[in-house]
Amino acid sequence: MKQVGFVGGKTVPGGGTPQDMAALYALVQVYGRSEGVPDLELLTDRLYRRYLRLEEIDRAMEAMGQIKKLFDAQPSAEKEDLFTNAHIQNMLRNVRQSAIDNRFSKYFAAFEECASSASYTARIVGANYQPVMTAVTSLPECYDSYLNRPLEEFDKLEGLPFWLR
Repeated sequence: MKQVGFVGGKTVPGGGTPQDMAALYALVQVYGRSEGVPDLELLTDRLYRRYLRLEEIDRAMEAMGQIKKLFDAQPSAEKEDLFTNAHIQNMLRNVRQSAIDNRFSKYFAAFEECASSASYTARIVGANYQPVMTAVTSLPECYDSYLNRPLEEFDKLEGLPFWLR
């Protein structure tokens, strides 16, 4: 089964389904736009479709942290009402409310882990920067979608991200 998650630095934490990741990005859009989160495009374009550059990591971590705080503050029973996308609403209705929190919380933690690892290895250890991105994390697809793909292909990308194809 195809797994999608965040990768970066020397870290590839576990992922989930492409549908769950798409739901996470819908959540990021909803909370980010409704609350005017600064640097939202770092998450909704750079992280969603491309990759984060080293100089973007701190601002992206701040933006994701703000969205996580908004998500955590929202009562579980009200979370599915935020989504206008019928597919996402149906997915959330089929999951116990406590599981909704757990489903998204693992992605927030995985992003923080990857971003911290990438920043640390590049800035402190001095190793080559391994970009933070959303990618297929199941093997062997991980190598095709992340490790062996030149960053220039991500820079030129329009339309659906590689992980959704």
